[in-house]
Amino acid sequence: MRKAKWFIVGIFLLVLFFFAITLLLPSKVTVTKSIIIDASFQKVNEQISNFSNWKNWFPAFSDEQTQMKLSTLENHPSATIQDKNGHEVVFTIVSSEAGKIDIDIDANKKQSITYQFMIVSNNNPGVQVIWNVNTDLGWYPWKRVQGIMMDKLTGPEYELALQNLRKACGDISVPANP
Repeated sequence: MRKAKWFIVGIFLLVLFFFAITLLLPSKVTVTKSIIIDASFQKVNEQISNFSNWKNWFPAFSDEQTQMKLSTLENHPSATIQDKNGHEVVFTIVSSEAGKIDIDIDANKKQSITYQFMIVSNNNPGVQVIWNVNTDLGWYPWKRVQGIMMDKLTGPEYELALQNLRKACGDISVPANP
């Protein structure tokens, strides 16, 4: 009986230690990806700022089993996609300035996600697209631990989307190996 008591106390202390460590982890994580596209600023901006064009490059919009509905929320363009399981995600452009587009994503989860696209003209032909994915993970310890691996978990999907954006803009150049 005494060993069982110490075992339970040990497990409790271990969980408490894990929780305390996760409080030191950030609750907000940003994943940044970028690409240089040999296309005009206007062409790239039109692909990003118009949700009807997202089917050309963004995987969630191009999935044949996903339904998309375009609308306006509080005078901001929005798109709602619904997958085959009935999960809805609402994308809303909250700010669109020259070269900067901010998009809120509402996926009915206990975390806030925003996309920020910056389109920067280069000295060379083409533009650089910088995509910041900002995620507020909240206070949940397991989500904060997940935040450590956010780039590894979601980064390849964003890189694929940027490669698709490059093709959708008419740039067929081969990406340089890092």
